[in-house]
Amino acid sequence: MKKINLTFKALFLLYACGIAPLILFCGILSVFGTKVIYVNGNPVVGINGFISAIFFIPLFSLIMTALSWMLLRFGYFIYGLCFKNAMHHVEPYEDDILI
Repeated sequence: MKKINLTFKALFLLYACGIAPLILFCGILSVFGTKVIYVNGNPVVGINGFISAIFFIPLFSLIMTALSWMLLRFGYFIYGLCFKNAMHHVEPYEDDILI
């Protein structure tokens, strides 16, 4: 089994690719007048709603990445305290894809 290297960059790209279809769908609905995009509590429709949706993709990805990365690092730290003998550094193979 290959070791998965979840760096901050990899997490960000995974969240961005995962949330982009949903937010783009909301942006397309906003172009047709549906009130699904809110900025400062006000609905934004039309092309402004679509542009706002585009800006939400990196914003949501960054927030989710930061929270996940901090929690994973904390969990890794706790795991290291509890299972010191189970933790060991694994050097990546040359054929591994590191992002």
